[in-house]
This record gives sequence, C-alpha cells and structure tokens, in this order.
Amino acid sequence: MQKFVFGAAAIAASVMVQVAGASAINDWNLIVRHNLTTSSEVEGRTIVGGNISGTSNYGIKLLPASNYLNVDSLVVGGTVAANNYQVNSGRARLFGSKGSANFNMNGGGALIQNDSSVTSMVNSAWADVVNASSYCSSLAATNTVTLPSGQPAGVVFNSIAGPGGVAVFNVNGNALFQNNLVQQMDINMNGATTVVINVAGTNITYNGGNMLGGFNIANAGKIIWNFYQATTLNIDRHFFGAILAPNAVMSNSTAIEGSVFTDTFNQNGEVHLPNFNGNIPAPGALALAGFGMVVATRRRR
Repeated sequence: MQKFVFGAAAIAASVMVQVAGASAINDWNLIVRHNLTTSSEVEGRTIVGGNISGTSNYGIKLLPASNYLNVDSLVVGGTVAANNYQVNSGRARLFGSKGSANFNMNGGGALIQNDSSVTSMVNSAWADVVNASSYCSSLAATNTVTLPSGQPAGVVFNSIAGPGGVAVFNVNGNALFQNNLVQQMDINMNGATTVVINVAGTNITYNGGNMLGGFNIANAGKIIWNFYQATTLNIDRHFFGAILAPNAVMSNSTAIEGSVFTDTFNQNGEVHLPNFNGNIPAPGALALAGFGMVVATRRRR
C-alpha cells in the first residue's frame, strides 16, 4: 500500500510547478521591460530592457558577495546615463557600451559590455512576466474580501487555500487603494503557501490604508499582487508582496518589500528582497494529480 501512496504523491509532485514562467519572477528582484528612472536601490537582481537613468545601488543584499561573482545582478538592454552605478554583488551585463557612466563593481564581479546575449535574456524574462500575469488573472477566487462602505473599517484578506496551498482573491483596485474608508489592510495566511491577489483597474494609486499584521516581510515572498489591467500604478505607501504590472508605467515613493515586474518604472523608493517564492499548479496539473490519485486508489483496491 505504501508503494502506491508514494506513486500518487510523486505524480502530484511532478505536476506542481511554479507560476508559468516563474524562473524569471523567482530569480529577479526587479524586471523592467522598457526604461528605468531611479534614485534608489535594489537589494536583489535587476534586468532592464530599455535605458537606465539616475544613480542607484544594485545587489546590495546578495551576500556574501563572493558567492555571486558569476551571477548577473544587473542586465541592461538599452543605454545608461552618465551617472554612478554601484554593483555590490555579481556581474553587470550591458548590451551596449557604458559610455561615460561609472560602474563600481564593489563585489568583484565583471562588467561585460557589448553583450549580444542581453536581448534574448530580456525577451525571455519578459515573456515569463507576461505569462505569469495572464495565468494568475485566470485563476478562480478561493475567497472574497469585504471592503468598507458607509463607515471606516479595516480590510482583512482571510486566505482560503485551494489546491497546492494557493489562495486567490479578486479585488477592484480603486475600491481598495483609493477608498477613504479603508483604514488599514491585514492578511491571514491560514496555512496558504501562496496568495495571488488579482487587482482590476487601469489607473491605480495607493496612498492610504497601511498594510500591517500579516502583511510583513516573512509573508512578502508568498504574496503576489497582479495588476493585470493597470496602465498607471503609483505606490505611495509601504508595500508588501511582489508586484506584477506588465502594462503599467509605475512609480513609487516608499519601500516595496518584494519584487517588481513592470513596463516602465520611475523608482523613488527601495525595492527589497524577498523574491517571490510561491508555487501555483499550472493548467492541467490538478487534473493530472487527480488522475494519479485515482490510479493509486484503484490499485489499492
């Protein structure tokens, strides 16, 4: 009997994969499809398809730096402005020349210029981002969240984990982030290993209702906010969880505890680790897992 139980578990495990294209959204702390304008730092790895302007620090929490000598921590597909760039761990890989920009490779990694492989790296990473956002937006909600109306109140996301430990919420961005009645936001993970929050709306500004309680650094790597419709996204409060906003011109003025994946980014606040480390069953995985359990049951009989 144990043999068949193990076989079923193996089948189920084999079809559990990370979010479609999750290699990129797990590995990179910041992915920008087009241009990055920055005055702040990124703790993890950064890939930018377009140009970078402004001064920033990259890979500051990739420690010890000696472990990242052969790891790309900054990849740029466009041009870099004539500024100072601090790369504290890993390599910097540029499609073109750095021109008069100054790269301080503080962790001992190499600066690689005129690298034709950057284009394919950018395209591959961005395809992962787009696929992940599209797939997450297709997931059915496992629970709803109640937003205040009439009287000020807090908002609590009470997770109900579906297959694979994944909890899914669908919310309206304006009703949540631009609602003067939302005093604060909290989340109860309730054993969920991944939380997907699909946020509808094209123009969203988050400037009220602070995240607290379960919205913390320990849970940030398990939460992904999917702004799948947003064309403008402004984050003006301390934010927890990864941000998927593949169509957005995004800006922030406060720290983001989690990764950022967006089209264009005006960065005025730090992007912190952790990277997103959640798992979601891919399409068809649940059916295959269920089939494995049926086969195992029949064999036990």
